[in-house]
Amino acid sequence: MTRLRRWIFTSGMFVVVIGMFSVVELAVRIFYRHKRVDVEQLLYATGPLESYGEELGWSLNPSVVQQIRTGFGDLVTYRTDMRGFRVEEDRESSRTEIDVLFVGDSVTFGTSANKSFPLEFGRISQLKCINAGVPGYGTDQAFLMTKKVFETMGIRPREVVYGFYWNDIANNTSRVGTDFDERFIVHKPILNRESKIYERAEVEKNDLTRKYASPTFLEALQRILFHSKFLMATWRVVQHNRLLHQQHRPLPKFDDVAKSYLRENMDQFVTFVRSHQLKFAVLHIEGGHADLEAQISAWLEAYCREKRVQYIRPTLTKEDYLPTDFHLSEQGAVSVATALWKQLQ
Repeated sequence: MTRLRRWIFTSGMFVVVIGMFSVVELAVRIFYRHKRVDVEQLLYATGPLESYGEELGWSLNPSVVQQIRTGFGDLVTYRTDMRGFRVEEDRESSRTEIDVLFVGDSVTFGTSANKSFPLEFGRISQLKCINAGVPGYGTDQAFLMTKKVFETMGIRPREVVYGFYWNDIANNTSRVGTDFDERFIVHKPILNRESKIYERAEVEKNDLTRKYASPTFLEALQRILFHSKFLMATWRVVQHNRLLHQQHRPLPKFDDVAKSYLRENMDQFVTFVRSHQLKFAVLHIEGGHADLEAQISAWLEAYCREKRVQYIRPTLTKEDYLPTDFHLSEQGAVSVATALWKQLQ
C-alpha cells in the first residue's frame, strides 16, 4: 500500500509540474503572440556564405543570398555581389570607381541586421562604397583584405575606413578564428613580428566536422526544448543578463602582446594606404567592457594622432545595439553612418 501511495504521489506531482509548465507556456505564448522567441534559423540559402583559404583564412562567397530568422523573429537577408562583398537587393557595387572602401569584422558586415553602416553611409553621402567587412576578421585580415582589393581585384578607392571592434585585439594574436563556435577550428593568417611577413592560414588543419555532423543527443534535446517559448524566453533573459554584465565574461587582455600585434598590424595598414596616396580613417565602435574600451580608445587615439590618421568614435545609445548582443541594430547602422559622414566631411 505504501508503494502504491508513493507511486500516486509521484504521478500527482508530475501532473502538477506539467500542468504548471503548460499554464506558464500558454501565458508566454499569449504574451508573445506577435513575437517569435526562437534560436536563429537559416530559412533560405543559395549556397554557403563563407569559404576557406590560405590567403585570408575565410572570405565571403560571391553571388550568395541567405535569409535567416533571428531570435526575435526578424527576417534578415544577406546578399553578396559577384566579388563577395555585401550588397543590398538589386544593387551591385561599382567595378573599379570607388570612393570609400570599408573593411572590418561582423560589426562592419552588419551581422543579424538588414542594414550595415557602410551601405547606409553610401546612401546618406551618395558616394560609391564597398562593404568588404567579414565576420570574425581582426586587424590583420582587414589589412589583407584591403591589399587583395587593390592588388587582385584592381579596385582603387579614394579612402579606406577600418571598422575596429574590441574583439579584434584577440583575433590579431591568434592563429585560429576566435569568433567561431568553440566546436569548430578555423585557421587564419597571422603576422610574424620578426620577419614582418604574414604567415598563411593552415587551412589543412581546419576542423569543421561538427558543423556538418548529426546532432548529439543533448543537441537534439536542446532543439526540442527550444520549441517552448517559455524556455526560450527564459534563456533569452539569462543570455541578455550575461551580456549586460560583461565583467563576468572572460575578456581579452589589452596587454603588451596585444598592443604589439595591434601596432605592427596598424603600421602595415598605414604604410600600405599611404603608398597608394589614400586617405585612411579608423572607426572605433564601442561594445565591450567599459574598462577595456577605455584602455583601447586611449591607445588608438594616441596612435592615430602619432600617425596623423583620422580617429572616429561615434557616441551610441542602447537602442543602437541589438537586444541579444552588441552588434549594431538597423538604427545603429544609420547612427554610425551619419556620425561618420559628419566627421569625414
